Amino acid sequence: LEFKEFFKQVFRDYGKRFWRFWAILYIATVFVELFRQGLLETLAAYGVFGFSSNVPIVIPNQFFSLSLFSNPIVIFLYIGAAFFQLWGFAALYFSFTGMSILNAVKAGLTKLWNYTFFVVVASTITLLGLVILSVPALLLLDAFTDIPVFIADGETLNRTLVLPLVILLGIPGIYFLVAFSQGPFILLFEKKGAFETLNESRKRITPYWWKITVTLFITFVMATTTYFALRWTIFSLKLALIPDLSFRGETMLRVFLYSIPWVVVASFYDLALYHIYQRLRGASAENNKQSENGL
Repeated sequence: LEFKEFFKQVFRDYGKRFWRFWAILYIATVFVELFRQGLLETLAAYGVFGFSSNVPIVIPNQFFSLSLFSNPIVIFLYIGAAFFQLWGFAALYFSFTGMSILNAVKAGLTKLWNYTFFVVVASTITLLGLVILSVPALLLLDAFTDIPVFIADGETLNRTLVLPLVILLGIPGIYFLVAFSQGPFILLFEKKGAFETLNESRKRITPYWWKITVTLFITFVMATTTYFALRWTIFSLKLALIPDLSFRGETMLRVFLYSIPWVVVASFYDLALYHIYQRLRGASAENNKQSENGL
């Protein structure tokens, strides 16, 4: 991957078709946010907090309440948010191939079950890779040292300690996170099963793992910077034009307006992944051809 040429191609492709990408992901994100807001309000009624990115990592005792998970409204809201999130990204990936919005949405729905199963399997393996070393280390630190794994309330994790430790000891998970990043495209476009997809993605990426990791890190930094810049701009305009809103008004702004930065950067980041997929697929086909000729 030549970084300059790679990003030049990604920006060119994004500039030509960004409205198509935005339309698909924005509509899906609005539905996800509507379900999410309903879920947060329902959880608040149970005294469960800590699900916002603006608060510390916390797992309250109420989270494990059987009455919470037996509530059909909670289950419905969880499933609804997950459904539109997965459907939106599956449709977005099909739109990268040049499909119209309607055809991409139809194709995403057709492949939704396969894509969902892949996401569950890949996420589980990646999560295990992240915690298999870090969680025992945290438990040992909490049991045998005076290092503050939890802050004073005994429930909230000390993020200044936990996050660096998870990153340091979560190397297997980080490897899988990058190694499985081509999985959605292989699954959707090459008609492979979930486990075959995971193995194929790993095989294609492993020889170039470091270079792809650097490429994705640069893309992530660009996307994150753009995200916070857009968020700040939107929030500043909101304060200047509409300083006071009701709780419901703020909620609707979060759903319909504050979600825009996420749509912009997520579609760009995944388009970069798609361009990596195209290059690796070509390299894989060439290697297979050379192997056949060698035989």
